[in-house]
Amino acid sequence: MMIGTGCVWILPWKDAYKLLLAFLLGLALIFHLWRDAGLIGHRFPVALLPGEAGSIELHFRSGITENWQIGPDSVVWSWMVVLDLRRGGQRSRRMVLMPDHLGDEGHRKLRRWLRWQTGKAA
Repeated sequence: MMIGTGCVWILPWKDAYKLLLAFLLGLALIFHLWRDAGLIGHRFPVALLPGEAGSIELHFRSGITENWQIGPDSVVWSWMVVLDLRRGGQRSRRMVLMPDHLGDEGHRKLRRWLRWQTGKAA
């Protein structure tokens, strides 16, 4: 936010326009922190379960369950999993899962399941 506000102030505009733009940037920051960091949106996954044929079932806060396919850009490390999830013609969705999101045992099981799905040794 500080960098964005600093960039606004170096613009060759009148101070009133700069102040308005800085205010709008602040509102956008508050909205996204409220929605994303607060995890209060209805489209946020609350559960992740292995599905059929290498798919993942996402259970959302709104109660909806959707099947997503694991994309080729997924990455599995011992300290982090980045899932590239694809569904039909929709844009891919990325999920970053750290060990503290699932617990050590849950994270290990997910890593092994993902490696097993791709045919790579664990």
